[in-house]
Amino acid sequence: MRTILSVVAVFAMIAIGAVVFAPVSSADSGLVFNKCSGCHSMKRVCRELGKKNLAEWTDTVKRMVDLGTSINAEQVKTISKTLADEKPDGSAFCR
Repeated sequence: MRTILSVVAVFAMIAIGAVVFAPVSSADSGLVFNKCSGCHSMKRVCRELGKKNLAEWTDTVKRMVDLGTSINAEQVKTISKTLADEKPDGSAFCR
């Protein structure tokens, strides 16, 4: 019985880890690269990863729209969430 509970506990921890550490989709990464790198180096974007929360990234992306970047409301949400979820260590944006 203990073995079964141990196995279940291990699988539960793996499943939780997979959800918490799920990678950013390539479509979302592509959108960030496409929209942000037109004006910024990805090094600049990388420097801000892990420093801003979702609300701060949303404000930043909306400011870019105000400055003339062509991004629709759904893209603002996607880009903001993608950047808020990314961390500089191991991020594709920092390579």
